[in-house]
Formats: sequence, structure tokens, C-alpha cells
Amino acid sequence: MGEAVWTALFMMAFTCCSAHVRCGHILASNCLVTPVYPKETLFCCILISSLKLLLPAAMLGLSGIHEVKGTWMGSTTLPCTYMPSEGLTQQTLSWSLERDHSSSTIFRRDSSGDHVLLSRFRERVSVPRDSPGNASLLLQNLEMPDSGHYTCQITWRSENNSLVTKEVTTTVKVVKVAVTKPIIRAGELGLKVPAGARTSLTCEASGSPPIRYRWFRSTPEGKALLLSSQAELAWDNLHPSDSGVYYCEAENKVGAGTVQRSDAVELTVTGESPARVPHPCSAKLK
Repeated sequence: MGEAVWTALFMMAFTCCSAHVRCGHILASNCLVTPVYPKETLFCCILISSLKLLLPAAMLGLSGIHEVKGTWMGSTTLPCTYMPSEGLTQQTLSWSLERDHSSSTIFRRDSSGDHVLLSRFRERVSVPRDSPGNASLLLQNLEMPDSGHYTCQITWRSENNSLVTKEVTTTVKVVKVAVTKPIIRAGELGLKVPAGARTSLTCEASGSPPIRYRWFRSTPEGKALLLSSQAELAWDNLHPSDSGVYYCEAENKVGAGTVQRSDAVELTVTGESPARVPHPCSAKLK
């Protein structure tokens, strides 16, 4: 039965029985059986007490999503959440993977701690520890064989010592994504910067890692001067001679390894470089 049905049953039982039993005693742990209607009130106590035990388990459910697409060598999170209930205590949590008609448990949490049961997932999977109701699985450094059906299964123990088990399944598809055209982000001072200042240009692209970056500066002769093989091009002390046109390139190993080039930006350094003041100890005494 759904949550709405169980809630309606509880409210109907409470409304029906409240004519014979004091409301406070119905909801208390010890029901009061009145001498006026002994049979009716005894039935009410049993009915409501039973519903109080069954209602948390009946309303409990795991929330997830049907499908997740992850980028090769990237990270993704498989949602598995629920609303904690006072009458239920989590006993075990497990994540299993079904692939090629075989199923294996990759992660298990019980009273003895967390256990990663498949060696290829060690150091790559984790579940939040101090977040009640959150059993989501973080998958890092995704590999192509990680595609498959992942099932989150949780078992709780209720107040009457019975066990309740729920599960939710998410399909993961790991894909390789070609690198996109990069964009250039300037530092806080923008593209017009005073001499002597510190600034940077950052090349950003998306796609399956690892992504390789290269920085170039256009020369007056129309050639490209290679400056760096990092994502960031930084200056600690700008000079007017650093003014110029810059662009970056990005590539990864997907497909034919096509190189993507950014639009060019022009960096302008204003003013003159600060005069260099000699150290007093370097001066010669006359």
C-alpha cells in the first residue's frame, strides 16, 4: 500500500476509536481500556498499536534515478536516499553491480564498518557516513567496464524486531566525450592590467580527461609562439612587453584526438614597469 493509504487507515482508526478512548491514551505506549466499552477500546488499542508499528515501514521508500551518464575517467554520484524514521534503525547497506548477466556486491556497510568487496573499485567508491538518510554512491575515475545496473539495498530493524528491506536500481552508462572548444577566463583584473601587477589567463574545456592544454602567443609575423603546456598562464610581474594576442588549445584521447582552439584574446599592459630600486647594501661607499 502507498503512503497515502496507510496514513488514511491510521487517521480512520484514530477517529473511530477516539469516541471510546481518551486520545492521549491511544497515542501513549500504554493504552487505556475503559470499563464502559471494554471490547471496543481493546480493539482500538490493538488496531492503533499495530498501525503505529506498520506505518513507518510502509511509508519508507528509497529515492533514486533511473539512469546516470558518466564521463570516462570522470566522477558521478548514484543517488539513494530516504527519510529517516524513529521506529526504524538501519542495519545494513549494500551496493551491487549487475553486468553481463552476473551480479556482484561492490560495497557493504554493517555494524563492523565499510567494506569494498571488489578490488577494482577500491579507492574509487564511497558512501557518506555522517549523513542520515543518504546512501548515495560516489564513483570516481570511471572506467568503461563500470557501465551496468547498480542496486542500492538497505535493511532496517523495526521496533518489533522485524526486518524491512528496500532497494532501488540505477543504470550507469560510461561514455567517452571529445574535448570541447576551450574558453579563456581572465584574472580578476581583466584583460587591461597595469604594469607590475600579477594576473593569469585560464584555458577551460570539458570532455573526458585527461585534457592536454597548450598556450600560444601570436607574433607580429603571424606565427605562433608556444608558451606553456598547462591550463593556466600566469604572470607575477607584468611588463608592457607582455601585451599581445594569446590563445590556447585543448585535446584529449577520444576519437582521432582532434585539437580544439579557443578564440584569441588581447592582453594590454598599461603604464611603465616600476623602476628597480637598488638595495642599500649594494651601493658603493665613496
